[in-house]
Amino acid sequence: ALALADTLGVMLAGRIVQLGPPAELYDRPLNRYVARMTGLVNIISADKLALLNVAFPEPASCYALRPEHVLRSENPADMVAVVQ
Repeated sequence: ALALADTLGVMLAGRIVQLGPPAELYDRPLNRYVARMTGLVNIISADKLALLNVAFPEPASCYALRPEHVLRSENPADMVAVVQ
């Protein structure tokens, strides 16, 4: 559905919880349920991420981390956190 649809709706308990283009639902899910329904995701609480001393663009109780957005480096100086 993500590859074929122009508009996608995610329903929970008989109600639409988010409606929009597939890329929008994937990149900017409105809640944990939509994030999990649109692909593999790790939900990390903001208090855990605060330990990394990273500035976030918008305050939130949790953040969704998709595996394809994680890069590995042997050099700690190369480690950069980009939050969108």
